[in-house]
Amino acid sequence: MQPCSRRDVIIVAGLGILLLAGCGDGIHRVDITGMLTSQGKPVDGAVVQLLPKGGTTGDGGLGAADGKFTVISSRRDDPGIPPGTYTVRISRMLDPSGTLLPPDATQADYPDGFDSVPPPYSTPNSPLEITVTDETEEFKIDIPVALRTSMRR
Repeated sequence: MQPCSRRDVIIVAGLGILLLAGCGDGIHRVDITGMLTSQGKPVDGAVVQLLPKGGTTGDGGLGAADGKFTVISSRRDDPGIPPGTYTVRISRMLDPSGTLLPPDATQADYPDGFDSVPPPYSTPNSPLEITVTDETEEFKIDIPVALRTSMRR
């Protein structure tokens, strides 16, 4: 058996890097876009979490600007989501004066802030649900109640 030349090692290493760079996580995803509304009016600044139901694998999150959204479902920001059924949980944080907080705002970061999306739509038990198929491309998600503008319920 002949020892490998430096050139052979560089070629093999280069091919390995190219192969790894082209590898995804192997999960089949469907590109999803859509519109988020509350009583038919576009909702901006919301964060929507898609929680898998039953045998669905994967989850996804999306942000809504002017009500329009695109689903991202991996740590690498891969677009799309695996086909299946999902519970839709929506959050939109405001400060006490009603000013929209950043999409990544949490109650811990803003103890006086509140979620303008009322329960149950802001909880993991939300009645909102979507089913993604290979043919699905666009969703319209409507919160059937008005969003809160103050901490009063």
